[in-house]
Amino acid sequence: MRRLRTWVALLASCCFASSSLQAQSQAALPIGSLRATGEVYVNNSPASGEQTLFAGDTVRTGATGNAAVLIPSRGTLLVSPTTRITFPATARAFAALAQGAIAIRVSPDAKLQIDVGHSLVVTVPEGESVAAIERAADGAVKVSCEAGSVGIIQVDGPRSVFLRAGQSLQLTPDGRVRQEETPPSTPPSEQPPTQAGTKKSKTPLIILLVAAGAGGGAAAALAGRGQESGPVSPFRP
Repeated sequence: MRRLRTWVALLASCCFASSSLQAQSQAALPIGSLRATGEVYVNNSPASGEQTLFAGDTVRTGATGNAAVLIPSRGTLLVSPTTRITFPATARAFAALAQGAIAIRVSPDAKLQIDVGHSLVVTVPEGESVAAIERAADGAVKVSCEAGSVGIIQVDGPRSVFLRAGQSLQLTPDGRVRQEETPPSTPPSEQPPTQAGTKKSKTPLIILLVAAGAGGGAAAALAGRGQESGPVSPFRP
């Protein structure tokens, strides 16, 4: 009887060790390459230059920090200053945006899901998708589609909204749709407004800075306010 108990205890110990090793193996799964400039932290440790990003990592940027995550075969995710984002890399979502602003550029036929609390922002694999996502400290969210198509799917509800290029959507902190925006259409007989007559836009601009290189240049997402007459793509060359 004592020997049986010993074998049971040993078996339980082996099973626990196997589960722990499997969890560590999954947590150590590389998901992409992080390129950081300025004040950037990975799991609260300062990051600079280029390093591998793993499932479970959290990236946080300070007021001067910018980062780009290059995701093999899928695309690029840009992290603006004062942003915090985690990369669980689960079946539900590749990343979870806690606060701040990001921009994503997803390759054709690829798919990327971003958790924004009560909803998921999902790219539609019918061509290249470009979108900007902002989440305020109170949990309010704004999604702007710059190219292709993205969907906003409620986690605990039946509603799904899909945006096309030039459209944006705002969500309240509890996940309800606050406002859907579409660019105004200009009649053929009217000329578009000149730069002098352009109104100031309150939409934050996210600009991609790329330096040429064999493995792709360093990228940075910069948030600011300025003048524009229409949506500005964060990946416009």
